[in-house]
Order: sequence, then structure tokens, then C-alpha cells
Amino acid sequence: MPIELIPRLFLAFNARDEAELVELSDPEIVWDAPTAALAGREGPYRGHAGLRDYIEDVGKLWDEMRATPIQVRMRGEDVFVVGRLYARGSELGIRDLPVAWSIRLRNRLFIYGEVHEDPRRAALEAGWLRPTGWRTPA
Repeated sequence: MPIELIPRLFLAFNARDEAELVELSDPEIVWDAPTAALAGREGPYRGHAGLRDYIEDVGKLWDEMRATPIQVRMRGEDVFVVGRLYARGSELGIRDLPVAWSIRLRNRLFIYGEVHEDPRRAALEAGWLRPTGWRTPA
């Protein structure tokens, strides 16, 4: 079952384990994370080389970075994870905030991932959550 890949994915990200990330990822992986903009890159990280660049950028920006999944929801091969991100860097300070991750799997491999700094908004936009007060039209 693909949901079993999610803990492995988070462990690999937290350990900055390039080999495990590559093993879990499709060669066409797209990883869209705020780290790219912080590192002065445009657009998401692409492919296995992009994952290696991501790990390198994380190492340059953050002395410590830990992603903690709290709730995981799955619909087919689409996964939505809500959790916390803690990051500490000498130049960027400390960030400890709620985040969400949109993840797509293809053939039991990680093909797409996006980090959302506003979990509620991301859940609403992706249809994982209904707005408060939502009613079915009469």
C-alpha cells in the first residue's frame, strides 16, 4: 500500500538521506518547496538531481530541519499530510510552524511534492477540507 511510503519519505527528508530519497522517487520527481526561493532558485526542484540540489540547499540554509507529519489523508495516489516544520539556521533564525505537504505517488514512487505554509488554505483548495459553514445549495 502506498501510504507505507510516507513515513519512509519523512525519515529520509529529516535524515537528508539522498540515496533513500532517490530510491523512493520517480526520475521525473518535482519537489516544490520554499527552500528553493530561500536558496535563490527559481521554480521547483526537478528529477533526482533536483532532490540532491534540495538536500544541498537545506544543508546550506538550515543547521537543523525536522518535518513532523501529524495527520495523513490519502485519496488514490494523492496524499495530504498536515504537520509541523522546525528549522534553525544561523542566518534565517528559527521557524517552527504548522505546514502541509501535497504528495502524489505514481507506481509506488514519489512523483510530486509541494510544501504549503498555510495548511488550512491548502486543504480547502485541494478539496481535503470543506469551509466552515459550507452548505449544499437548495
